[in-house]
Amino acid sequence: IIFTSLQTALKENPDLVKNYFSQAVNLNESKFVALHYSLFNNGVFVYVPSGVELTIPLRNQIFALESGGLFNHTIIVLEPESKASFIEEMISPFKENQALHTEAVEIFVNDGANLKFLSLQSWGQNVYNFAHKKAIVSKDSNLDFTFALFGSKFTKLNLDMILNGEGCSVRNYGVYFGIKDQDFHMHTNAVHKVPHTKYDILNKGVLLDQANAVHRGMI
Repeated sequence: IIFTSLQTALKENPDLVKNYFSQAVNLNESKFVALHYSLFNNGVFVYVPSGVELTIPLRNQIFALESGGLFNHTIIVLEPESKASFIEEMISPFKENQALHTEAVEIFVNDGANLKFLSLQSWGQNVYNFAHKKAIVSKDSNLDFTFALFGSKFTKLNLDMILNGEGCSVRNYGVYFGIKDQDFHMHTNAVHKVPHTKYDILNKGVLLDQANAVHRGMI
């Protein structure tokens, strides 16, 4: 398998990376995605060959010590009949100065593959967080996508699930916990390209103080 930084993967496997880079999350998705592609400075590349089943979850932890800008890009590719679990954690201490994080996650689950993806966000409450995550799920494959939002001053999360092959299924679970004046905006979209596909979604949250949450979705 390949599990390395995106910068290393671009040097060691440029042709492989170019097959998937910006193929799910297009740079024209929004002005924040365009900003992300122009400035991305961190990332990870995961490639699981056909038939390989990983028994230990892969984990990527993003820890920001200083205020400023962080632009993280993740690409995950599962070839046919493979299986993997991936955990991403985003953590930072509270700082008085504002900080910006933009993220793009591109997931490709090919025929008969199975992926469990868990995203844990616990940024300090000075961070403005814009994330766009998109998965392309192929024939007879399965994706369990779970996110948890606990941190940041403001988060806008776009989740796009493209059900691209008959017999595929996506389960999307989310939880958020807001305090003080935190603001969470969640946009979930499921695109059924072919018949005989399945999509389940369940999001739950708790809001205290003046915290706010908005959830929009389209199937």
